[in-house]
Amino acid sequence: MGAAAAPVAAAPPASAAVCNVTPSTNVPQSGAFLYEGVNIRSGPGTNCVSHGLGYSSHSVTYRCWTVGDNVGGHTTWTYLRNNTTGVTGWVSDQFLSSYGSAYHC
Repeated sequence: MGAAAAPVAAAPPASAAVCNVTPSTNVPQSGAFLYEGVNIRSGPGTNCVSHGLGYSSHSVTYRCWTVGDNVGGHTTWTYLRNNTTGVTGWVSDQFLSSYGSAYHC
């Protein structure tokens, strides 16, 4: 009788971002959404839950940036507050003026 093969755990995708992240760094900077209906997510990844949407008419305050999923060739994400709606979360720098925050989390 042969030995049974041990089950192999599936590895998470290489781009899997950690969700539900709130950074301790808080360096406020004014910013803006460049597009309409931009997802504000719970972490710096496209797999993270969207807590709301941002629009170019909204007032935005950037807090800091980190590396996350690649979106349109950009791998940095900014933690921000949508001052118009009160929603906080992560947005790919692809969708932000000045490519997001100047301060690393």
